[in-house]
Amino acid sequence: MATPAAYMLIDRLNDDILCLIFLALQELATSKHRPWAPSVTISHVCRRWRQQALGCAALWTTISWSPGQPLAAALAALERSRMAEVHIILHMSRIQDWLQNARDTVDAHTLSRVIVRSHLHRVSTLDIVFSTALWNVDVFALLCADAPAEMPALRVLRLDSINRFTPPSEVHIAARNLERLEIPSFSIRAWNTLLGPSTVLVKLGGFEIKLSDLVQLLRIAPNLASLAIGFNSPTLINNDLPNGTSFSCDHTGVRDLRVEDVPTSGIELLCRLLPCAQIPNIHLSHCWDDHPPDIWADFLAIRALGDIEELTLLGSLDSEYTLELIAAQTTKKRSVLCPQLLPHDILERVFDAQPCIFGTLHKLSLDLQQWGALVQLLHERNAWRLSSLRTLTISIVQDMLEGDEGDIQYVDSSALDLPILEALHLAAEGSEPPTVDLVRHLLLAIAPMFRYLLLGARLLYEGVGFKDELLHRCDELFADADEDQLVRDVAAAVEKLLRLPEGTEIRT
Repeated sequence: MATPAAYMLIDRLNDDILCLIFLALQELATSKHRPWAPSVTISHVCRRWRQQALGCAALWTTISWSPGQPLAAALAALERSRMAEVHIILHMSRIQDWLQNARDTVDAHTLSRVIVRSHLHRVSTLDIVFSTALWNVDVFALLCADAPAEMPALRVLRLDSINRFTPPSEVHIAARNLERLEIPSFSIRAWNTLLGPSTVLVKLGGFEIKLSDLVQLLRIAPNLASLAIGFNSPTLINNDLPNGTSFSCDHTGVRDLRVEDVPTSGIELLCRLLPCAQIPNIHLSHCWDDHPPDIWADFLAIRALGDIEELTLLGSLDSEYTLELIAAQTTKKRSVLCPQLLPHDILERVFDAQPCIFGTLHKLSLDLQQWGALVQLLHERNAWRLSSLRTLTISIVQDMLEGDEGDIQYVDSSALDLPILEALHLAAEGSEPPTVDLVRHLLLAIAPMFRYLLLGARLLYEGVGFKDELLHRCDELFADADEDQLVRDVAAAVEKLLRLPEGTEIRT
C-alpha cells in the first residue's frame, strides 16, 4: 500500500506531467474493445485525477465498440475527445446475425449516426466491420452520397462485412491523405478523391474491379508499396478499356503484391498491367478450376527471380500445397497456394522456369509426402547432384495422414549427391505422435543421407517429444526381425545418433 508520503510526491507533479503519465498507462490497456478502461479507472482515484483525466482529450481518442458493450461509454469517450483526431473502431457484428438483438442494432446505428453526422472531419481511423443485419443505408448515407464526404484527417479506412455482404452503394469519400485502405466488401466511386501520394497500402476485393480503376489507382498512388486484390473474397477484374489500349504500369513502386481468388482472365490482365518481374514479394492463391497449369508460374515471374536459394513445399495428401521460393541475391520472394496441382507438377514447373535451380539451392524444405515427388523429378531430369545444398528439412505431420500412410511411396534416392550438406533437419508437427509406418517411410527417405552424416553433417530434430518418440519407434523397428534389413540398419544408426550428447563429433 502506498504511504501518505508517496501520495504527496505524486501531488507535487504538475498537470502536464500527470497527463503524460495517464497517457503512458493507457498504452498498457489489455482490452482492444475498451481502450479507454485505464482512463476510466484513473478518473475514479481522486477529484484532481478525475478533473485532469476528463480534461485530457488525448485519453479518449480511440472509440472502440462492439455489440454487448455500453453505448454510453462510447458516446462519453467521443464527447471527451473534444476536437482531437479520433480512431473509430466499430466491429458491429456478432459471429452470426441471429445472435444480434434489437438493442445491439439500435446501439450500433445510434453510435454510427453520431459519428457520421458530427465527427467525420476529425476521424483519423475509420474501421467498420458489420453483418448484413446491421447495415443501414440511411445511417451511412453520407459516406455514399453524390458529393464526397469530406474527411481531411482520415489516414486509415477499413470497411468489411463478416458474411461478405456487398452493399449496393459505393463509398464516396474525399480524404487525399489516406495511407491505408482495406475494402474487401465495398466498392469505391472515385479513386482520385480518396487516394494520393500518401497511400502506401491498398486491399480490395469481393466485387467486380474495372481494369481502368486499377490503372488509375496505380497512377494516383505513386508511393503504393503493398497491394492486395481479392483477399478472402472472389474478385473479378473486368477489362473495360478499348481494344488495343496500352495499360502497362512499368514504374510502379509496389513491393508486396498479394492476389487471391482471382480467375484466369484477371490474372492475365494483372500480368500485363504490373511489372511482376520487378516486384520483390508476390503471393498468389487461387481456388478457381479454370486456371491453366502454368498461369501461376508466369504471374510469379519465376524466370526473373535470379538464383533461387531457398525452396519450401508444404502441404499434405489430398490437400492444398504452399510453394515458397526465395532468391536472396535479388531479395525477391515468391509464394503460391496450389490447391489443384500435385507436388510433382509444382516442382516440374519451377524446374522448367529455372532449369539450374538444383544447382543454386542452399536450403530445401519439404513434407515427407512430397519427398517422393522430388526424387522422381530428379530421376526424370537426371539432376541428382544438388551442389549448393547446405540444409535439408523433412517434415512429418501425422495429423494430416489420419493414420493412412499407404499413399506415401518409397522412391529410391540412393543416387542423390549432396557434396556440401551441413544439416539434415527432421521436424515433427501436429498433435499426434508419428506411427511406426510413418517412421519407416522417414527412415527409407533419409537412408541415402547417412554417408553425409558420417562425413560431418549434423542431424537435427524439432518437435515436442519428437526425439523420444523417434527413439521409441527406432527401437521397435530394429527389434522386429521380419522388418526390411535397410530399415533396421537405418533405425539402429538413427538411434545411435540421437543418443549421442549434443555436439558430439561423429566423423569416421
